[in-house]
Amino acid sequence: MVQTLATLLAVTALAQAWIYGLLVVNRSRPLDGTLVAWSYAITWGLGVVSVAMVIACLVAFVAWFRHHRERAYADNDRIDPRPGWHLAVGSLVPVLNLVAPAVFVHELANCGHQLPADRLVRTLRLWWAGWVALNLLAALTLVIRFTADSIQWGANAVLLTVLCDAAGAVFALVSVRLLHRAFDPAARGEPATRWLAV
Repeated sequence: MVQTLATLLAVTALAQAWIYGLLVVNRSRPLDGTLVAWSYAITWGLGVVSVAMVIACLVAFVAWFRHHRERAYADNDRIDPRPGWHLAVGSLVPVLNLVAPAVFVHELANCGHQLPADRLVRTLRLWWAGWVALNLLAALTLVIRFTADSIQWGANAVLLTVLCDAAGAVFALVSVRLLHRAFDPAARGEPATRWLAV
């Protein structure tokens, strides 16, 4: 599902880049109305599908997260202290989901993981920083897009949308790889000791 999301976001970024190109060309000469109408219709359609896919991936993430937390706590003869609705609300509600997933992931990391502890903490901090940066970029893009009062600011919003979609695609792929390597028992564990030549 995440691979599909990443592909969809990449295609959406290309469609937005096409719109930006049309805006640049339109500065010097008029464009065919049919071409513009189809371009905007396709771009908006891709945008709606992308948002729906992001929500679907977040819901799948909550289910994955709950399953792995239950297993990790059970392996330590404990019960996950957080009910499922805590995970759902913390991961799906805007603004709250800037902080809560990082807390949830760190709790899971304390129960069981495949990476060395020092590397895991650093990796999870980078992941969380990337998540916050992506959300801030998305918020900035939405604010500029809906408050743009000139053609130039409209074009800037389109360019920011290209960057946001591309960053979202990369973040989705990196997140899946990271979470799989850190928490999936089937992933190859890395040695905690590094031997150096003296």
